[in-house]
Amino acid sequence: MRYRHLRRTAIAVLAAVAFVLLIAVAVGRVLSSSRVRTGVTAWLEGVARDRDLALEIGSLSWGALPPRVILRDVELTGSQLAASLDQLEIELTTVRVARRVIELETVAAAGIRVRLEGLPRPAPRRSGRLFRIMVRHLDLRDIAIEGQNLPGRVDLAIDGATLVWTTEHGTPAGFLAAPQARLWVPGLEPLDLSLQSRVVIDDDTVHLPGWRLDGEGLTLSGTGEIAGGAVRLDATGRSELAQVATAIRSPGLLTGEARLVAHLDTRADDRVVVEVTSPELTAAGFAFSEVAGRLAVQRDQLDGVLDGANFYGGRLAGRYHLDQLRGPTRPQRAQLSLDGLSLTRFLGHLNVPTGGLAARAQVDGELAWDGRAIDRSHGRFTALLRPEGSGLPIRGTVALEKTSDGLLRFASDDLQIGASMVEWQGALTVGSWQPDWSLKVSPAALSEVAGRLAVQRDQLDGVLDGATFYGGRLAGR
Repeated sequence: MRYRHLRRTAIAVLAAVAFVLLIAVAVGRVLSSSRVRTGVTAWLEGVARDRDLALEIGSLSWGALPPRVILRDVELTGSQLAASLDQLEIELTTVRVARRVIELETVAAAGIRVRLEGLPRPAPRRSGRLFRIMVRHLDLRDIAIEGQNLPGRVDLAIDGATLVWTTEHGTPAGFLAAPQARLWVPGLEPLDLSLQSRVVIDDDTVHLPGWRLDGEGLTLSGTGEIAGGAVRLDATGRSELAQVATAIRSPGLLTGEARLVAHLDTRADDRVVVEVTSPELTAAGFAFSEVAGRLAVQRDQLDGVLDGANFYGGRLAGRYHLDQLRGPTRPQRAQLSLDGLSLTRFLGHLNVPTGGLAARAQVDGELAWDGRAIDRSHGRFTALLRPEGSGLPIRGTVALEKTSDGLLRFASDDLQIGASMVEWQGALTVGSWQPDWSLKVSPAALSEVAGRLAVQRDQLDGVLDGATFYGGRLAGR
């Protein structure tokens, strides 16, 4: 009797399994029929049209365990984007008729190629949709993005990216990793970067609560959001200035390291604002310390402010302006103010003999140039000299002119060197810093100035300890 009961139980179980299998086979045949697959394809294309997108599906099939739909060779196009997917799998979970919600357990895709023209704006919501779709898990692999004319007139290329997120706790949240990215910014060399970021999606806003960007000589991290076709980012980090010089197509112009605090807002007048501090750097061969400044990128302009920098015993401040980031010409100008410059230290850096002269200088002026031709810049400056410490004291005013042919011309008619009154004019060759100047001294305390002029005393007319007139010229080698 006991075995007879077991046989009956086994037969019942097998019958139930067979029935389920028959139902599964029948359902599979129905779902695999061309009519059903065509209907599902049409429904998906209708959902895409509801968002102003055109969807084309190469093939549609079903998976049993877990229940899922598999799409291959998918093409999606819109007014500002075109995307293709090698394969897309969607796991079905629940249909909540009362709430008109279709819940998808997992959406997984691989081989994604996206081309963007600008940053797409979210499609307007339309009434009358029967169901709302919710995705619990999203897993996108092998993503490639080509973006052109993005906010700020930036182009972007990303390869091999991964995006995963979940909605298990209500708000979609996930992680984005892009190990290879290239960024093209107007006026700069292409930048090769890698990006990692947390991602949270709230309504039509993509929040970036924590992101990190790494490139050669550059590290940035911060927060941000993308909404309504606009991008906002806040970041801190550091930069190797030698790489910055290469990026701005002026290799060798800068050395040192700088700390950065950056803000990007594509809706603001100042699209990018960068605050820079550095304990020590060199620019065009000149040394600076305790540097603090900021740079602002507008729609087609660049403005900079140097709040302060130590420069050969003085404190340098100034402003910078670039009129056009793009175009056949890129006119630039800089206004500078330098207080307390040590004439001895500055001329010593240029390898120009000081002759024992000792002075501090207040220098103010403006310099202008086009494109990267700063060596052909031109401008005018005024230097007010005052005595400093030991050495032969100097006081007076010197007018300086930087010419486009590489000369720094200077002239003064009220210069007082020690007890002598001097008219001084001439030039320094920028780069070699070779002097070529003339002096007119009246009256002259020759015992003070003769040794400073790098000429032999026996070549001078007059008495060395007397007051007389001397006119001469000194050319450097």
